[in-house]
Amino acid sequence: MVRKFFILNVLNILSLQAYNQKNIHIANTNETKESVLFHVSNVDLTTIQHDTIAYYSSGKRKSVLNTLLPDDIKLDFLLFIKDHFVQSPKGLPIIMKITHLKVHAFQPNKLSAEDTLIFDCSFYSHWEGKKEHLFDFHARNSFGSSDARLLFFEQYLSRMISSAVSTFNKAFKNNTDWQSINQKEVSPIRRIIQHNLFEKGDSIACDKGFQLKKEYFTTKKNDSSFMDRMCRFVFTYQVLYEESKNGIDLNIHTFSFFDRRRSYLNPDVDHDNWIRYQQGHADLCSIFGMRLKSQLNDYPLTIGNFRTEINQIYNSLFDEYVRLRKQYQDETAEGTNPGILQQWRIQIDHWLNEL
Repeated sequence: MVRKFFILNVLNILSLQAYNQKNIHIANTNETKESVLFHVSNVDLTTIQHDTIAYYSSGKRKSVLNTLLPDDIKLDFLLFIKDHFVQSPKGLPIIMKITHLKVHAFQPNKLSAEDTLIFDCSFYSHWEGKKEHLFDFHARNSFGSSDARLLFFEQYLSRMISSAVSTFNKAFKNNTDWQSINQKEVSPIRRIIQHNLFEKGDSIACDKGFQLKKEYFTTKKNDSSFMDRMCRFVFTYQVLYEESKNGIDLNIHTFSFFDRRRSYLNPDVDHDNWIRYQQGHADLCSIFGMRLKSQLNDYPLTIGNFRTEINQIYNSLFDEYVRLRKQYQDETAEGTNPGILQQWRIQIDHWLNEL
C-alpha cells in the first residue's frame, strides 16, 4: 500500500517569538480495506477554521501550538479514504463535509488530560446536480495524561475518518432509498497517461538520471535580461478527452523538461559550479513530473468532476514544487554554499530513489 499523508502545518509560537514549523500526519491504520457501496467524490472543508491543538507550559516560558490547514487539504482526505476503503465506482457519489475539526481546551492556556479532539462530519449524496443530506457522524476523544499530543492527534484523526466512513457504510447498506438514488449506471473513465512524450528539439526531458550539460544552453539571449545566465525548467500537463455513451476516454500528457530556448550562458564566464547547482532544480522538476503522473494514475476520477480533480492535483504539486525550489535557492545561496548544497544533494537523491 502506498502510504499517503494528510499534512497540517503547525506553528509553534514560543515566548521568545521563535517560530518552528512542524508537520502532523494522518497515521496509516494498516487495517484491511473495507468495501463500501458508494464512492466519496469530494470532501468539503470550507467551514473549517484554524484551531488550537494544545497548550504547553514550562516554568516562566509558555508556548502555544496552533493548526494551519492548507487550502488543498481535501485531496489528502480523499487519498486517505482511497487507501483504506474499496469504493464502488458505479455507486452513489458522496460528499463528506467536515463541520468540526478542533481540540477543545478544558482549561484555557493550560495542558489538561480532559483536552478533547472534536470531529464532526455529514454525508451528502450528489447526483445529477442535486445534493441531499443523508447522515451525520460525531466523534470525541480526550487525550488523557499523555504529553505526546502530536502522535495522539495523528492516530485519533485517522481512526475518526475511518470510523465515519465505516459507520456511514453500515447505515447505507440498511437504507434502500439511498441506494436507489442513482438508478443510472455511472459511466467509466478510462485513462492513458504519457510522460515527457514530445519530439526532440528545444525541450529536453527531465527524466530520472538526466544530467544538465553546458552544451544544452544557447549562448545568445532572446530577451532583454541583464543576467549573464538563465536556466528554465517547465512542469505542466495537458489533457485530451472524448465522451461517448460508453464513458470518457482521457489522454493525459505530463511534462517536466529543460527549455533550451529560454536558457543561455555567457561563453566567456566559468559556469561549472552554477550548472552543478542547477542540476538540483532539474532533479526537482523530474521528481514532481513523476509524482504528477503517479497521482493522476491513482486518483479515483469521477464523472463530471474529473477536470477539476486533475487541476487540483496539479495545483497542489505545483505549489509544493515552487516552494521547494525557492527553499533550495535560498538555503544554498544559489549554490554558493557548498556544505548546504551537499545536504540538499543527499535529500534530492533520496527523493529520486523513491521514484
